[in-house]
Amino acid sequence: MTTAAILSHLEGLSVHQLPPDALLSIDAAIERRLAVELKAIAGISEAIDALDLPLAIVSNSRRERVLASLSHTGLNTRLGTAPLFTAEQVARPKPAPDVYLLAAETLATAPADCLVVEDSVSGTRAACAAGMTVIGFTGASHIAAGHAARLRDAGAWATLDHMAGLGELVARWRRWRAA
Repeated sequence: MTTAAILSHLEGLSVHQLPPDALLSIDAAIERRLAVELKAIAGISEAIDALDLPLAIVSNSRRERVLASLSHTGLNTRLGTAPLFTAEQVARPKPAPDVYLLAAETLATAPADCLVVEDSVSGTRAACAAGMTVIGFTGASHIAAGHAARLRDAGAWATLDHMAGLGELVARWRRWRAA
């Protein structure tokens, strides 16, 4: 979910209203923490380098946050030329399929030919609703126990707990599609 959607949801559960600047304050706090604490997922650089597929980045985050995150982790050197698609570009963010459909259309690729790596349930639902195959990633530090089952329940074709296994899953996906 976008930060705005999360705040709206929380406000709906409360008898209190958030202050008008709540979104700006929370976004600023997130940016400060990301600048200091964000680290690249173990094995991601090698996994990206080994892929021989066109790449795109699809996120519910704001474009500036994604670009800053790529820079903080050093992944901008590997993904700097990959097109970036964010929730800001569509009317309905994830879990709606809109941002994934925009990516496929822009890249002139049929959704059925897209393989997505997602760590969220809403992102998995979005990519599946777009007609894409999803590998659910469970190896990030913010992922709770049992998340693989939630991703599979949301439609993930397979799950992955370390990026070292991505190449084999891509090969398996290619064999599955060729069959």
